[in-house]
Amino acid sequence: MRHPILRPLLPVLLLSSPFAIASELTFYGNLNIALEYRMMENQNEFPDHYELQDTYSSLGVMGSHEIAPGINGFFQYSIYIDAANAELSKSRQVKWAGDVRSEHNIALVGIEGEYGRLQVGRMWNAYYDRIAYTTDRFYAGWTGFDTYSAFQTDKTLSYSTPSWHGLDATINLVQSGVDDPSAETRIIAAGSYALPSGVVSLGYDSASDGGGEIMAIAGEYQLGAWRLAAKHEIAEPKNAYATKRAGGNKEASLSSMQVQFAWQKNTLTLHYGVGDYPSYLPVNRDDDDAYQFGRGSEFGIGLARDISDHMAVFLEYHHSDDYCAYDVTNGAGNNNYTDSRKVDANGDFIHNNGEPINGCAVISSGVNYRF
Repeated sequence: MRHPILRPLLPVLLLSSPFAIASELTFYGNLNIALEYRMMENQNEFPDHYELQDTYSSLGVMGSHEIAPGINGFFQYSIYIDAANAELSKSRQVKWAGDVRSEHNIALVGIEGEYGRLQVGRMWNAYYDRIAYTTDRFYAGWTGFDTYSAFQTDKTLSYSTPSWHGLDATINLVQSGVDDPSAETRIIAAGSYALPSGVVSLGYDSASDGGGEIMAIAGEYQLGAWRLAAKHEIAEPKNAYATKRAGGNKEASLSSMQVQFAWQKNTLTLHYGVGDYPSYLPVNRDDDDAYQFGRGSEFGIGLARDISDHMAVFLEYHHSDDYCAYDVTNGAGNNNYTDSRKVDANGDFIHNNGEPINGCAVISSGVNYRF
């Protein structure tokens, strides 16, 4: 949306329109909050400590209305809630992986029918939905950081095809919101093929948050009570800007695997990710062969139990060997983090000051309530 001043008025305009009046509105929400114990490898920078953390709590409204036989119009709007700090605000986590100039996470309108679905606004993009989300299934919300693409994109026009013999695809046209000054229209696309007990997806992003071009494959397979999932991403510089950020013509890759086992009302989740971590994480910079900012790996294990159809409790453990996302939410511990928005007299990107984090482990115990 070219006029940011209109963003806060969007829900008012939608709810007061004839479209909304004729629609059956649905209000929904999600409260996700955890008490975390953080064990830091660098005790000089961060001692071990507890912290109450909100992870992606939100409130929203959506509706649809039949415009013509077989054609429905729809809208969706939601905002983040920081329940830990009792604020209506954007999530401090999401700001690493998308445009955060507004406080809502979803604001879109569209139409759908026999020939597919067309929508415009701010949304979860096709790459995240089909690729990154495949191995992003923890309540604490940290595993999604092993992706080069943004989670959500603003100023997005999206078209999704109808399913044809198990094949379907989505393409997003995004007005440039990345730092790359040579990027004009960002193209994000993903397609999937449904298997009898799973799905295989391919993804593409023409301009990652680091200025590179991304290609990926992801898949999941359901075997009784077991769910097996994996993804692999490749990013490489596509122009002089991205090459400079990468420190040369270096290809990057990120891989992650996830195994889930469900029994009765319980779900056990195991996760492992490894690769050249993206720019929004303050990874150790000593590896000269690493794309952008360094190599790292992460491991997670979680146990969740459904108390009811609307509530679950969870206990999760996450370990990162070469970075720690958890305390960066408070704006500290950036080590030699590169600020792509600032350059020195030689045209090199400026590094922020700070002590190295060098990894951490976090135990999260919390509750998820949804309606």
